[in-house]
Amino acid sequence: MRILRTCWLVVAVGFMLLPVYTMVVVASAPDDTDLRGLVFNGFHLPENLGVLFGAGNLPTYLRNSLILCFGTGLADVLFSAAAGYAMAQLSFPGRRVLFALVIGTLALTPMVLVIPVFLIVKGLGWVNTFQGMMVPGMISAFGVFLVRQFALGIPKELLLAARVDGAGEFRIFARIAVPLLKPALITLFLVHFLAQWDNLLWPLIVAN
Repeated sequence: MRILRTCWLVVAVGFMLLPVYTMVVVASAPDDTDLRGLVFNGFHLPENLGVLFGAGNLPTYLRNSLILCFGTGLADVLFSAAAGYAMAQLSFPGRRVLFALVIGTLALTPMVLVIPVFLIVKGLGWVNTFQGMMVPGMISAFGVFLVRQFALGIPKELLLAARVDGAGEFRIFARIAVPLLKPALITLFLVHFLAQWDNLLWPLIVAN
């Protein structure tokens, strides 16, 4: 039984390492190589990395990507925290309808929103600017949903005690809610950062 389990683990590890092996093979291949299969055809990784860092403007590309990912990630955390907390713990007219609309947008694929969002960005004169790339991604329906569900677990008695002591809503949010929401906010930032890092379509459309 232990031998069978070990064999399954070896196979699973092999499948997990296959993409890494493929990446090394492709990165090590010379320019004139017709890549067929997963066989090494010479190890030219140092030369290829030299071309990558020397010929292109890679530091600028990395800087722009980090600005975009960190900027939109922090903004999404801030706005989603405020909106999610308000929908979970504050009473105001239309709260349920507003949350239903937020959930409804999760059913829309990003491709459906590309054209209308681009027309808005173009109308604002934000084409080929950082704000054109960043503003549409500064809040997400998923972020609002995640924070709202997490904020429902905050004890109402704790918030009521703070109100009795004279704390305002903003102070309650900043001093009580945000520390309790840290796990959800950290998760949201990581998810947003990775999604933004993998997002190639929108920067290609808006920037050049």
